[in-house]
Amino acid sequence: MMLSDLEFNDWCRKMSLSIEAKALIQRIRTSPPYRNVGSNGKNVRCFFPSRKMGVTIQCESHRNELAAAYELEHDNDVLEYYDQPGQIKLVYLAKNSKRVGTSHCPDFFVLRKGCAGWEECKEESELDQLREKSPNRYLRDESGNWTSPPAEEYSKRHGFYYRIRSSKNINWIFQRNIQFLQDYLLHEHSTIPEVKPDVFEIISLTGRITLEELFVKTEKEISRDEIYYMIATGGIFVDLKSAPLVEPEKVQVFANEESSAAWTKMFQSSKSLPAVRKPYVDISPGLTLEWDGQSWQVLNVGETAVSISRENRLVELPLSSFQDLVRTGRVNNLPAQTEVKENSQLLEKLGANKKDLEVANSRYDIISDYLRHKVLPTDGKPTRTLFHHLAAFRQAEAEHGCGYIGLLPKKRSGNRLRKLPPETLNLLHQFIEERYKNIRQMRMFEVHSMYVQSCEQQGLLAASYRTFVNEIKRLDRYATTLKRKGPVAAYKHEPFYWTLEMTTPRHGDRPFEICHVDHTQLDIELVCPYTKENLGRPWMTIMMDAYSRRGLAAYVTHDPPSFRSCMMAIRECVRRFGRLPQILVVDGGKDLNSIYMRALMAYFRCLVKVRPGKKPRYGSVCERLFGTTNTQFTQNLLGNTQLTKNVREVTKDFDPKEHAAWTPERFYIRFCEYLYDVYDNLKHSALGNSPRETFLSQMAKTGDRSQRYIPWNSDFFVATLPTTPRGQAKVIPNIGTKINNIYYWCEAFRDPKVEGTTVAVRYDPFDAGTAYAFVRDQWIQCQSEYFSIFHGRSEREIRTASEELRKRLKRDSKSLYTTAKQLGAFLLNVQDEEKVLLQQRRDRAGKQIINSINQGFESAYPESDDNLELTAGKLSLPEPQNNPPAEEAVQGDTQVETNSEIEVFGEY
Repeated sequence: MMLSDLEFNDWCRKMSLSIEAKALIQRIRTSPPYRNVGSNGKNVRCFFPSRKMGVTIQCESHRNELAAAYELEHDNDVLEYYDQPGQIKLVYLAKNSKRVGTSHCPDFFVLRKGCAGWEECKEESELDQLREKSPNRYLRDESGNWTSPPAEEYSKRHGFYYRIRSSKNINWIFQRNIQFLQDYLLHEHSTIPEVKPDVFEIISLTGRITLEELFVKTEKEISRDEIYYMIATGGIFVDLKSAPLVEPEKVQVFANEESSAAWTKMFQSSKSLPAVRKPYVDISPGLTLEWDGQSWQVLNVGETAVSISRENRLVELPLSSFQDLVRTGRVNNLPAQTEVKENSQLLEKLGANKKDLEVANSRYDIISDYLRHKVLPTDGKPTRTLFHHLAAFRQAEAEHGCGYIGLLPKKRSGNRLRKLPPETLNLLHQFIEERYKNIRQMRMFEVHSMYVQSCEQQGLLAASYRTFVNEIKRLDRYATTLKRKGPVAAYKHEPFYWTLEMTTPRHGDRPFEICHVDHTQLDIELVCPYTKENLGRPWMTIMMDAYSRRGLAAYVTHDPPSFRSCMMAIRECVRRFGRLPQILVVDGGKDLNSIYMRALMAYFRCLVKVRPGKKPRYGSVCERLFGTTNTQFTQNLLGNTQLTKNVREVTKDFDPKEHAAWTPERFYIRFCEYLYDVYDNLKHSALGNSPRETFLSQMAKTGDRSQRYIPWNSDFFVATLPTTPRGQAKVIPNIGTKINNIYYWCEAFRDPKVEGTTVAVRYDPFDAGTAYAFVRDQWIQCQSEYFSIFHGRSEREIRTASEELRKRLKRDSKSLYTTAKQLGAFLLNVQDEEKVLLQQRRDRAGKQIINSINQGFESAYPESDDNLELTAGKLSLPEPQNNPPAEEAVQGDTQVETNSEIEVFGEY
């Protein structure tokens, strides 16, 4: 946890900091982050719930800054660390020798036990580019570490340090292990004992043991969760930087760190011992053998003989004789893996295909016959051809250690130079760059016509249309489409990103480590179960486990994507599995990237990763599921909208709206059966198994992790509810609290100790008649002043009604602000308002889905009465419920008006 004021002052005295340095640190400690991290369309933003700091730490990259956050979080030398701590002024000489000054915001400010300073995270490739651009700002020292002289100079003036963290120095095995153990490090473990004596007895027998062997020997007595917990808390020692825990056969377990160090020294001291030879001899072509103290290379292994060579000497041994040499130990392998690998890489560079290898094999047979028998070929080919290939064989053997490479056909024979004059080619490329690769999107034919005309005016030879087209086809398709149609259209041509270095697996090591949440609009029309009126196409929200590809939760609604859909998906996941993922990947939408979503995930200690916008490959697991559910389920139902993709083909008799028959409730029931039972048991091509089998088998291997269990109770229900932008509201005596411009009341507000105080509040987006206030260390349900009208009505319905009422008042030249009494009367008489009525019917049709997810809670949402009719011109409302009469709302000389103003609801 963070340092207290007393601990911080003691640390400052120990560090002998100046008054200015102490004030600078105090300003960083008490200020919010200088800026919010952004996205350039490529980086994945993260929000890391830090237990050490008690807040959410922003990270601009999940491959660099997030790795630094994990290290700082679990480094015992680090006391505190702050993201985006503010700007510092750097002064240095630019590449043109001019003196420049710039403001720089480092990624972290870190307080350590013996020092403090700024730390900046950079990719290794980016640092190389920055060094070329600003050689006096970024330097590499003799040990290979990156430094920044102007930043270090600024830091030393305050007694601090400055460090550049390069991605090259990240230990990804440690990152992978620390994420694997995160559940055991961040949660209380009262149900798991800290020490298991049986484990120490097993380890002490041999001094060390692999994790796989430990699992086998303790299978019936000790669970894997207990062993992982002992590793996380240091009860037994595992070097987290040496091998990933998900590969237990490679992980060495010791009783303590000192035992591990002793075994390491013993291993290092035994390196001088002679290596033990393999119990077999590998005679694959290209390998090197040791025979009679000399090295020989295997060229060919046939059915009756083995061909080996040494220093241009070719020897062919009968297979029986060769086996006798191996059996008597006269022939052994030599470590020549590097040579073979280099030769195979050279073959790849030379572009050897099947035909090339056939030609080389034929040439090798002729050469081997000549070297063995000194017999010239009798197939009619010139003798000089034989000696030409022989010379190439010997040259390649001298240069590459393998003469076979010299027998491969040479590439690019003939005259490969361009026939067109340089002036013609230059003008052709100029027209392509200026006329074709731009936003006008001119066709190739028109651009070529302009090019021909320009050539005639300049007296140049023009390239043909075919040559012009071929020249365009040689261009980078991504770069061309980017200039003609923009980044969205060019995205499908963007080169696939291959991970060339080992990092953490992009889909995690186990279930519930990484999950994705996303929305899509389904290809089906649904109808109201009461009026049979068409409600339109619904939206589906999916939470999916990335490792097992298992659908964890689903929610269907006609409301556009919002935090309400996310809230219901989270509830469904907890209802089914009793837990939430360790890492949640979301897109950049406001619904998934809201303060509410971040606060909710931080409350349950879930790391949030925000993938770049308009990059569907980052959410490929969800995108694939959307396509599969459409083709296998939705598009096979009555009322599917496949035909509307070609609007001109749609007639009234075949219009999906006319054939819609599924209600939201029945569709949701059947969809859940498909997702949870059918899709869950189908073999997945990427897994080689079904999602459910993969999920269950890996859960058994990596631990049940009961410490992440979330009770399905009223506390969880309230925790998932949204709050207001401020998060708090003042308790007005005899009136209550004002939430979203509506007053709410509960009996606990009568307590004199509560009156006039500020309490935390939450509201129910599906029931405007109910809210919650945190009073006396517990959440208490409150009711609105017009409970009988607002109860059962959603936030979205009230927002829609508020907008319609404001439009009506604007037409009547009245005030744009309306009272709760006016809004309540309007809600009772909205049969003529199409938007409000449609929203009412959608809410009413979807309440069965919401109640099925919220089962077990008392606050089931009732069906609002939409058929009330009032006499025209008369707007009568019941008295406000649960609140004292208006005349009692007087305290001292101040009277509070109970008719609150209702403004248009904004998206939270």
